[in-house]
Amino acid sequence: MALALDPPVVASATDTGLILDIVSITIADPLGRGEPHLRLRDGTTIALPVPLRDWAMTMLVTHHHRAGDEVPIFPCRIEFGVRDGHMYARPLSPAENHDAQ
Repeated sequence: MALALDPPVVASATDTGLILDIVSITIADPLGRGEPHLRLRDGTTIALPVPLRDWAMTMLVTHHHRAGDEVPIFPCRIEFGVRDGHMYARPLSPAENHDAQ
């Protein structure tokens, strides 16, 4: 059973949301509803909320296209949060040194 992602509300772009070390995005029940899940470095699986499902599918497609010739997207660190009433997911660059959870 997957845990549910519950990103924190952040006051501004300078505040940091929840940072996770993601190994992959998987699709649970691909023949049914096709819900994306995050697989974390520690083995935990987290279900994504509806507002982030399109983002997850875009990440999967991008990762698939990069897998052959370029550096793959995963594993990576992603910051999740809610700002101005909108949920976001932002990949962090290797230079951004935040503590992951």
